[in-house]
Amino acid sequence: MRFYGEIESHLTRVLWEPQEAVARLFRGHLETVSGLLGAPSRIRDLPDGNCAVDIPGLEEFCDRAIAEYHRSDQGIFRSLTVGFIATVMVLLDRAGCPMPDVPDAPRSRAWAALRDEHALAMPQPSTPMV
Repeated sequence: MRFYGEIESHLTRVLWEPQEAVARLFRGHLETVSGLLGAPSRIRDLPDGNCAVDIPGLEEFCDRAIAEYHRSDQGIFRSLTVGFIATVMVLLDRAGCPMPDVPDAPRSRAWAALRDEHALAMPQPSTPMV
């Protein structure tokens, strides 16, 4: 499965090519977090079985997820969402988006480090263009 960047209904490049089971797990987390936030994720299925990532929409979604993460005092909620948010940050970074807004510089550096760590484990195809 491939996750393609999408801007104004135009597919741009492949952002991620996970194994099928990993893609299903991510999509499940995506639906759950989307429901908790009451906000659409902006990742949709394509007819060929791949996914399109609405980049501007995913930026808004990520901002909401980060804000909720920092508002929460529930340790398990934070533990269950931190990896998901880092994965979304990798997709945004690969699409050329700046680091999402974070409450302060130390937390911004921590998120960036986690994003970079996740990026190493998120395969991209050798030919990333559509």
